[in-house]
Amino acid sequence: ALKNQVLGVEALSILRKQGLDRRLRLCGDVQEAGYAAQLRRRASELGIQGYVSLDGFVRPQDYLASASCMLMPSLSENQPLALLEAIAAEVPVVASDIPAHRELVGLGCLPAAALAPLTAEGFAEAITRVQQMQSWEQYASKINELFSQDGFSAELCAFFRSQSH
Repeated sequence: ALKNQVLGVEALSILRKQGLDRRLRLCGDVQEAGYAAQLRRRASELGIQGYVSLDGFVRPQDYLASASCMLMPSLSENQPLALLEAIAAEVPVVASDIPAHRELVGLGCLPAAALAPLTAEGFAEAITRVQQMQSWEQYASKINELFSQDGFSAELCAFFRSQSH
């Protein structure tokens, strides 16, 4: 429920009413049974149950290869790894306007236009907006610069060297 996927379902409904042929694929290895039922019920109430799937665990490279946009409507995040993976893969992203996502904007890893208020209307507008952006290459480069395996390894080694004195 902290991932707030119901917001994605409601935003999809708005986009479909606008005539956009979109689907929502919810991926993740942990689905709370009660919340999954709530998501299915809400999709049914909105008449979009055939356009929403709860797929459980899917390898990031598999879902990112097919994604036209990644939604991150979380109410709270520490370090949003799935969001970083999507940006690194140059997949357009729409994220809730919360501190962890604003921090990525401040680091130059995410455009401010990708932040959306926690409303279905705000997310639907942001989805349309980010999909019109020309390129996510500069954001992918920044993610790779800041969070690369080599960079992390070098920082970790430097930390342990500084502790041994």
